[in-house]
Amino acid sequence: MGAGSGGGSGGAAGAGGRGGAGGTAGTGGVSGMGGSRDAGVDRPADTTPPAPDAAPDAPHPTPGTVDCGTAKCMTSSQLCCVTAAGPSCVPKNDNCALGAARTCDGPEDCASGRVCCVKAQAIGGYFAVCARLEDCSNAVGSPACRTVSECPGGWNNKCEASDFGPKVCYKN
Repeated sequence: MGAGSGGGSGGAAGAGGRGGAGGTAGTGGVSGMGGSRDAGVDRPADTTPPAPDAAPDAPHPTPGTVDCGTAKCMTSSQLCCVTAAGPSCVPKNDNCALGAARTCDGPEDCASGRVCCVKAQAIGGYFAVCARLEDCSNAVGSPACRTVSECPGGWNNKCEASDFGPKVCYKN
């Protein structure tokens, strides 16, 4: 008998389920779709694809200055010294022993016959100094560039971001 009364309870729960069917009254909300009105003008859907993003412009050369974090160092009297504490402009005669010295950031900062030679370095990411192309190559460095037109002969295959940060020229 106890099992029969348990079955009765199950029936009562079923009746509660009917209350859920009352929830279908909520579908009466579909009538809300009738809120849109036809303006009487048919227009074709706009299928024009969005314009592609333009490639970012290469930074403009800044002769006589070196980008150093948010600052610009004056190459006539300063260099950018990048240490574990971050980048800062220091006097040109500072040897930046605890970081990476950057005296150029492109060919415009170097005298004729020299390139801005960039080489990876553990502290500061990379150093950059003006050097003869042969010396740069012998030191396993690469000329800095913004566009391939700034790359010296033999290095003018491509100008791309290096693994360590700045854009550099790659050999053919």
